[in-house]
Amino acid sequence: MTAPLVLGVFAHPDDETFGMGGTLATLHAEGVRTALWVATDGEAGRHVTDVTEPATLAVVRRAELLRAAGALGVDRVVAPGFPDGGLPDVPRAALLASLVAAIRLLRPVVIVTFGPEGAPTGHRDHQVVSSLAEAAFVAAADPAVGVEPPYDRLAPHAAARLACITWPDPRPGDRHQRRGLPVACRVRVRDHRGEKACAFAAHASQAHHQREFDELNGAEEWFAWRAGVPFPDGATDLLAGLSRPGS
Repeated sequence: MTAPLVLGVFAHPDDETFGMGGTLATLHAEGVRTALWVATDGEAGRHVTDVTEPATLAVVRRAELLRAAGALGVDRVVAPGFPDGGLPDVPRAALLASLVAAIRLLRPVVIVTFGPEGAPTGHRDHQVVSSLAEAAFVAAADPAVGVEPPYDRLAPHAAARLACITWPDPRPGDRHQRRGLPVACRVRVRDHRGEKACAFAAHASQAHHQREFDELNGAEEWFAWRAGVPFPDGATDLLAGLSRPGS
């Protein structure tokens, strides 16, 4: 039987590493398959390269994403290339069709995305992706929701759980004061901080975020429940409380 799959749904290259890099590496070590759907190529973001053209930066950052995914043991990356910084202006139907097709193709047991607040930074693209993932979680299971060829023949798929990245309540003086949803799952990632560091190093154009990354590369990563099967009390695994076919 096929091992279960966890799908991360994000807005930009490096979101996967900041948000759940240690968890992705942990899942890989445990024999769980992982995949990423990353909406944009990050061509509008700040960077520390000599690149001046957004189209060229998009190529650079997509390559960085693929290298980072390799460092974390990610099995598959879907990068549809929607405009960075412009997700609020992209037709909702186009975004939804892309993500629904990916869910039906990859057939994840758990989907992970941003919380509705858009992560500690509150980025608008993050907020759009959060809302999109919630809609796609439902739509992918609905036979009445169609997608374009060649994915129109894929069967509907109902993931068991939608989770989102979160964090403990901020303390006075913390860099970001935005609050996330209540922590429902604490994944211990201490043994995989090395893989997470290698993944961030792969995002060389984002080296100016090194200090912020170092602050986040701790012993745990945190997740909240969003939809589907709730986490059991004291969960330390994104698949806690779910059957693991093939594992």
